[in-house]
Amino acid sequence: MAEGQSPRRTSLVLPIVLITIGGMFLYANWRPAFDPWPILRTYWPLILVFVGLGKMWDDLAFLWEPPSGPWPSC
Repeated sequence: MAEGQSPRRTSLVLPIVLITIGGMFLYANWRPAFDPWPILRTYWPLILVFVGLGKMWDDLAFLWEPPSGPWPSC
């Protein structure tokens, strides 16, 4: 990485979407009458739109307010 550049931040949008979808399937296991497929079949384009908007928001938020100080090393 070049001097003066900070590492790229990771987005939380995809993990939140995965947790939500996983929660729907977990609820379907607890309540067999609940079927998540019609919901996913109907709203999958909306999920993609929200993922894209979240990524754009993360990039814009990073440009508006870059992190101050050094990043901790792992």
